[in-house]
Amino acid sequence: MNVLDLSGFTASGVAYGRVDNPQAYHDSKKGIPHCVSKSMLMDFARNPYKWKYRQDEGIEKVSLGFRFGSLVDCLALTPEQFQNSYLVEEWQPGVNKNGSVSKTKQDDGQAARWAAFADRGGAVLTPEEYAEAQKAVGIFNDYLKTEHGLVLGESFESQVAMYKTLLIEYAPDKPPVPITITGMIDILPHDIDLPIIDMKTTSTPVEDSGLIDRDMARYGYGWQAALYCDLYEAIFGIRRDFMFEFMESVAPYCISEVRMDQEALEHYRGQYMAALRQFAECVATGIYPGAVVLPRYYRIPRWERKLEGGAA
Repeated sequence: MNVLDLSGFTASGVAYGRVDNPQAYHDSKKGIPHCVSKSMLMDFARNPYKWKYRQDEGIEKVSLGFRFGSLVDCLALTPEQFQNSYLVEEWQPGVNKNGSVSKTKQDDGQAARWAAFADRGGAVLTPEEYAEAQKAVGIFNDYLKTEHGLVLGESFESQVAMYKTLLIEYAPDKPPVPITITGMIDILPHDIDLPIIDMKTTSTPVEDSGLIDRDMARYGYGWQAALYCDLYEAIFGIRRDFMFEFMESVAPYCISEVRMDQEALEHYRGQYMAALRQFAECVATGIYPGAVVLPRYYRIPRWERKLEGGAA
């Protein structure tokens, strides 16, 4: 699969290809009007008004879990980009990882070097952090090869971006709104009988299927699976299955595999399509509801009633 080229996207409304630098994919979405991804759509659906405010103010959410996940993604899926994205150095006392310097202790050379690296979007790792991430990636790669015969560059492509512009109808008597839907596949096996695979790092114990299911609902992973399957089919004309690989973010880096069944995909397709129609309406009308949440009555939770019933 060729490297992503967006030069003809405006005319055709379709683009796809490998992304050498995932940040370039995220940056590209900012230049496309009314561009929708799974994460964006989930944030929007929770509270359209709050989403619009954050967009206008340029507020982005980043967590420590996201930081580790990005590091593992880079080492496992785009290892050639590691040196451009990360700097591995022993951490000198008095220097923060963003390059700022303590007033009591400092290493001016390291501080300047780290600050310059942070300014261009890089991140600093200690040798210990780097070694631990390599250990996690080694376990993940061994799992892919042993369980599915998948090796990067030989039997699957990584970081495959997809773009397609669709006309979304939100009301029978209103003109449809052009919305560009995007997604980036972590692992796309060459064998079309194998599912599309998404890699997730998690702090949740992977042996607890109930907690994994909770996370899937909380973070909209069902929406992602349905959207990616639909987007892939719309671009390539092939219907493929979808699978998540959950890997714990702490040693011993246990892995759990979750495959989506067709009933689940249909269910979550209905949900993300409803959110798409609401987004199209907001774009058309300029009205983003949610500034005031409707009043409700508070009722005693069932778990609290059970506690009272069991008291002596």
